Amino acid sequence: MIGEHFYHRSIKKVIATFGSLFSDVTIKTGKGDFIQVPIHYAQKQKFVEVLSNNEDVRNMYTDVGLPILGFEVVNYAYNPEKMTNPLNVQNKIIEKDNVTFMFTSVPYTIGIELYLATNTLDELYQIIEQIAPFFAPQLTVTINDKDLYDLKTNITFDLNSVSQDIQYESSFDEKRIILANFSFSAHTKFHSNPRSIQRIKDVIINMTEKDHDELFDKLVGHRDNADEEFTWSK
Repeated sequence: MIGEHFYHRSIKKVIATFGSLFSDVTIKTGKGDFIQVPIHYAQKQKFVEVLSNNEDVRNMYTDVGLPILGFEVVNYAYNPEKMTNPLNVQNKIIEKDNVTFMFTSVPYTIGIELYLATNTLDELYQIIEQIAPFFAPQLTVTINDKDLYDLKTNITFDLNSVSQDIQYESSFDEKRIILANFSFSAHTKFHSNPRSIQRIKDVIINMTEKDHDELFDKLVGHRDNADEEFTWSK
């Protein structure tokens, strides 16, 4: 069904584009300093475990590394509402006698979760207010999705919800972990394999001698004698 191997790196480009959207988030400390918030691709379970279960790493993150952002892809869903005729041809390239093309791209929605951990609620509020205004509720980014065809794809990111979670390790007097979760949907397209065909230069038709004569008379016409007018065969 698939044929030769192909790989357009569409998912990797969505991940890289999403991460770049939050690469310049900053906070202002109580001393007036500005700190850029790092972002990493990480599962939420690992993200929380590093902050809560390992005391040494927890201290390192609390004293140096927080706030911090992490995100991961959580699901893929086909989007039938945006699908057009799958047999439509797109991105046709004609080079001499060779024609390269692809069929219609398939729309998909990729679920992405963005996680945030901070030292204080003020840091949490600063970051939420830097992110939320740019998604109302959508933000569209155009990327070069396939170099071969110079194809540009619009990726639309929807901010579906923002939730807050404050975790206490043992009692309310102990140090807390302040977390927030941003739920996003990325609307993109997956492209099929490129196909190649050659132009039709020769056509061979199997005809009998009788078929040939009849067709020749019809196309060329005939005269019974020199005095009669020229007539086309019917």
